[in-house]
Amino acid sequence: PIVENSILHGISEITSKGIVAITAEKNGNDILIYVRDNGPGFKKSFSEDLKGKNSKSSYGLDNIDKRLKLYFGASYGLSFRNNNENGACTIIRMPAVNQLSDLESINENTFDRWWAYYPK
Repeated sequence: PIVENSILHGISEITSKGIVAITAEKNGNDILIYVRDNGPGFKKSFSEDLKGKNSKSSYGLDNIDKRLKLYFGASYGLSFRNNNENGACTIIRMPAVNQLSDLESINENTFDRWWAYYPK
C-alpha cells in the first residue's frame, strides 16, 4: 500500500517524469525505510485525516501502522512528511533484528499478540 499510494496519489498527478525511491538506513537499534516520490506531496489535512480515519484511501496505511505497533511496540510504525522541494515521504520505523530470537526480546508475548490479530 505504501508504494501504491506513492503511485496513485503522487506521481500519477504530475506531468513530468514520476519517481518513487525506496531507501533504508540503520539508525541506532532501528531500521528506517523511506518511500519517497516526486508528486505533489501530502495535503495539509493528511495526518489529521489518517488519525481521524476520515479518508478511505488511508485504510492500507492505517492497517500497516497498527500492525507494526502491535508487533514491535508503540514507538514503531509509519510517519509522514513532505520532501523539501516536492513530493511525499513515508517512513517505516522498525527494530533492527539479526535473528528471530531478537524479536522475542523486543516485546514479551509478541507472537501471541501477532497471531491473536488474525481470526482462526
